[in-house]
Amino acid sequence: MKRLSSHSAWLAVGVLIALGLWLYFDLKTPVREPGENPKISDLVGMKADEVRKIEITNNGASLTLAKTGASWAIEQPIKAAADTDTVKSALEGLLDQSSDYVMAEPPKDLAQFGLAKPGKTITLTGPGKRVALQIGAQDPGKSSVFTRLADGGKVFLAGNWAVEALTDKKADDFRDKTVLSIPRDKIEHVRIVRPAGPIVLNKTGGKWSLAEPINAPADEFSADGIVDALSSLKADKFVAAGVSDLKTYGLDAPRLTVEIKAAGGAQYGLRIGKEITGGTAVYASRTSDNDVVEIPKSTYDTLNKTVGDLRSKKLLDVQSDSVERVAVVTRKGRWEVRKSGNDWLFVSPNPNKKADAIDVDNAILDATGSADRWIADDPNEADLGRYGLIQPEVTVTLTLKGGAVKKLELGKKDPSGDRYARGTDTGTSVFAMGSYVTDRLETAPKEVK
Repeated sequence: MKRLSSHSAWLAVGVLIALGLWLYFDLKTPVREPGENPKISDLVGMKADEVRKIEITNNGASLTLAKTGASWAIEQPIKAAADTDTVKSALEGLLDQSSDYVMAEPPKDLAQFGLAKPGKTITLTGPGKRVALQIGAQDPGKSSVFTRLADGGKVFLAGNWAVEALTDKKADDFRDKTVLSIPRDKIEHVRIVRPAGPIVLNKTGGKWSLAEPINAPADEFSADGIVDALSSLKADKFVAAGVSDLKTYGLDAPRLTVEIKAAGGAQYGLRIGKEITGGTAVYASRTSDNDVVEIPKSTYDTLNKTVGDLRSKKLLDVQSDSVERVAVVTRKGRWEVRKSGNDWLFVSPNPNKKADAIDVDNAILDATGSADRWIADDPNEADLGRYGLIQPEVTVTLTLKGGAVKKLELGKKDPSGDRYARGTDTGTSVFAMGSYVTDRLETAPKEVK
């Protein structure tokens, strides 16, 4: 046999490369007018919302999802609720995409497209219809896969990412990862049991308060954070079902146990155990079963609050527009203003002179703002002297519509530079408040000429 010359060999390679490039770009050309390529739902003859069952095989492994009403469930290889949004997204990703290429005629040689013995299939069942898709090899650009309708033999390209969103997932990827699902506005009682002692939050009249270890108004932002974390808690990962040895996961003696009561008497519980290597997640389980999951470490951090974190730090719980009179006494002097219509007028030091309304409003906001942190409850006389609250540096008195009076006292600086403080709405408890409040309150509002 006559051997090919080097020149002829290179020429043949060039022809093959050119042919391959032509084939690739030809496959990518639209089959209709630009933007009118058929959707895969058109080729399959079924829209995403019509699908009632999905059967997936991947080299011997099988997964079956079934829809009842609006909800999806896993039927094979386990029976469990599925995350409906995840299934819906994967199904829509497959069927709502447009195909870049549809073969005019079924190919005679299926092997060259990886369809002679396809390792993956997706079978969709809808009302009166069942369609099997055979998944073949990737196209030259590796962004799509050759896909064949088992009934009829039509071959087309489908996006690789959309196919893999179904074929390359495990049951746990579709499983409903909901650990707790409670309407947040129905939660009325939260008890957090921790090594330092339990903390109890109760909601009455739409407001949260601490009931244990102290009775005090709760910080609404912190309480809402706990409720948000518990009302729709999802797992990052399923670990094991029906565990008999909870000690492995630190759930025999949990770091935290949370007990929740909702309106109508419904009760829920959560245990949080060991931190997982890497520090991004912790083991957890419902108190009603021994199924172990991983939840975000951030959820544990949200729930693991101290009394100081959870108690309200608003020393004066006042709406600014309800204030009728402001009196401030400091070591440097005294100033007082009263509301007259839309204006603020001085009582002292310049009676009936108009005060700058913005300065007065800022003083009210400073006095009614939240403290930085809690210091102590029920201090004795010696403590009050140490805090500088027997003879305060600054005393602010707010008179409200209807005659109610609220008082804020600011004492000495603590080691961080904040001021010790106490107010009408936190009883005898002492907090730390930014020293800037004292600095600003010491200066009387400007007089408006």
